[in-house]
Amino acid sequence: MSLNTKNILSKQLKLSCKNKLFHIFNNKINKKTTKQIKSKNILFFSIIDYKYKYRQRPQHITDYFGNKDYIVHYFNTSFEKESTKVNKINKNINNIFLKFTNKNSKHFKNSISTTNFLSNFNEIKESIDSYIENNNIENGIIFVEFPNWAYLTEYLKEKYNFKIVFDVLDEYEGFHPDDEVLLDSFRHLIGLTDLVITTSNFLSKKLKNLNNNVKIIRNGTEFNHFNNHIKPYKNEKPIIGYYGALSYWVDFEKIYHAATKRPNYDFVIIGDFKDSKELFKEKLKNLSNVKFLGKIDYYILPKYLNTFDVAIIPFKSDIDLIKATNPVKFYEYLSMGKKIVSTDIPELFDFKDLYVYTCNGNEDFLKSIDLCVDKKDNLASFSEKIAFAEKNDWKHRCNMINKYINDLYV
Repeated sequence: MSLNTKNILSKQLKLSCKNKLFHIFNNKINKKTTKQIKSKNILFFSIIDYKYKYRQRPQHITDYFGNKDYIVHYFNTSFEKESTKVNKINKNINNIFLKFTNKNSKHFKNSISTTNFLSNFNEIKESIDSYIENNNIENGIIFVEFPNWAYLTEYLKEKYNFKIVFDVLDEYEGFHPDDEVLLDSFRHLIGLTDLVITTSNFLSKKLKNLNNNVKIIRNGTEFNHFNNHIKPYKNEKPIIGYYGALSYWVDFEKIYHAATKRPNYDFVIIGDFKDSKELFKEKLKNLSNVKFLGKIDYYILPKYLNTFDVAIIPFKSDIDLIKATNPVKFYEYLSMGKKIVSTDIPELFDFKDLYVYTCNGNEDFLKSIDLCVDKKDNLASFSEKIAFAEKNDWKHRCNMINKYINDLYV
């Protein structure tokens, strides 16, 4: 073989190797790209409707992923009788009312709270299959925030090989101790889930015995929504304020004790009653310095929070529901630099005497309020509170959720 022939063969061999390497590398890129594309559809099965007037964790997570160029299919908790209805929130978020009739319930709206779909499973399968086909959804991510979606999500995982993320928001046994449908669904869903997200240490420790992929993503704040409404204010009397649900876990006795001992303070309560209206009437209704404002829309809530001299979280800390709670209002209060007094909620222990006073005794609770009103507290400065709150914005929480979801595809 001549030297020239050897050189030609050598060049051809090198070119062939380069082509093979190029195809191998190109295939890897294509596979990776395919994975990224396949994971860009999120089927979000929520605990509240998207248009619910209080913006909460579900809407914040949905909006984040919509802004990250995911397509989010947000399934409402209420259903349609005649046909599936789809509202376009924006180019990346669909708000869906699935067609479904709950044969076990006299109530039609919000029927996710009363069904696990087994009463009429064929109908819900037809509804979801039709939606998936019409929207060309492949290998999507199921994001669940309420246990009663369990059997539907199991069907989707088995048929379409979708991955399931279960965002556990509450200690359901404490919230719904007699709801067998919900508790059965919860146990079933935990076993199916590829990733469990919890909001607190209490929930994380409990669920690690049931699933080997449990992560903590605590609640957060829509920082700018609150912080942008900080304005100078002057109250005739100090305002001690609370906003949120008014239910059995709120310690009205603490508010009553403080209000009767300090008639020179106004106690402003914002929220709607779940099951404690009679207790409120019995304890607080006739006190002239207790102002009940009822429901306030989320979009104007910061204007009210701005006027609080002290913001309180008076929860009954001896029940598991509160032991499992990471209070959203803690981060929202701090977004406006507020001084906070709370009961002994475990999720706040790391911030005790820094961003919040925590105590259970009625007198200690009142003394902590007094310290804040009299500006004799040793809590963090206004600017330190603001800086801490900004670090706990929802976007930072959602960045971590996004990371954990991507890890499912590695």
